[in-house]
Amino acid sequence: MRMTWRQVEAFRAIVLLGTITRAAESLSISQPAVSILLANLERELGYKLFRRQQGRLVATGEAEALYPEIERAFVGLDDISLVARAIGQMQAGVLRIVTMPVFAGPLLSDVVARFAQMHPEVSIVYEVQARLTILNWISTNRCDLGISAEPADHPGVQSRTLSSGEAVCVLPPEHPLASKAFITPQDLDGQNLISLPAEARSRRQLDQLLEDSRSRPVRRVETRTNQALWQLVERGVGVGVVARFALSGRQAENVVVRPFRPAFGSDVLLLQARNRPLSRLAAAFCEHIDAFTRNLDKSVAASAADA
Repeated sequence: MRMTWRQVEAFRAIVLLGTITRAAESLSISQPAVSILLANLERELGYKLFRRQQGRLVATGEAEALYPEIERAFVGLDDISLVARAIGQMQAGVLRIVTMPVFAGPLLSDVVARFAQMHPEVSIVYEVQARLTILNWISTNRCDLGISAEPADHPGVQSRTLSSGEAVCVLPPEHPLASKAFITPQDLDGQNLISLPAEARSRRQLDQLLEDSRSRPVRRVETRTNQALWQLVERGVGVGVVARFALSGRQAENVVVRPFRPAFGSDVLLLQARNRPLSRLAAAFCEHIDAFTRNLDKSVAASAADA
């Protein structure tokens, strides 16, 4: 049996509207075309679907038995159309974002939360994974976007800079160094230092500056996330050096943040698949986080100028 969708449309229109003339108008085709579609469908099925009674078409018992299945198919198609339209208007769909642990915290959560408020019908999957996992997930279409402190070295992944990621020193409010306009490697000599893991790029950069300055801080705690580092600073465990991007406004209110000199830092990078175009939803999130980081960089530049 080689039933066509157009034949099914004609059958449904005749059932709903009662005449070939009205069915033809609803389908924007001629009356003869509808008659041909109906005749071909009846030939494929091997039985009549309508009989004429007092000048109008009346559905046969076979047509009445077939119609509910036809209508179910059209309801499903309508549902698909609604979903497709909503996806096109970014009112539905799934956005999958994954970040390295170093950037997991209130600031990035604020970015995601604000986007979720702008698109209330969208589902967002927001995960924290190691860099190699992020590269694998992007290249295998398991996530749309990744946020990393390390350049992409995967043939299926490309990156671009979101923010300069310049490092700042975070101190407890009553710390003696809090009165300084900026912090240097020499200032950290003998201080209790909360560090990121040795494999973190910013940690390697800081260690090199400390070594060049012969500064010997006391390594009190090592933690994988900037959020945990800040929380330990807030509790007076020690001082830390992190990318300004990692601190939200709420966090900065509870600690003292000072520029670090000489300046260093790792760029904050946005990762995506190299040969797979972004969905409209992912592209909209890129614009959203771009605007956010531009405002953040302006505020950091203003703070540095004041210092």
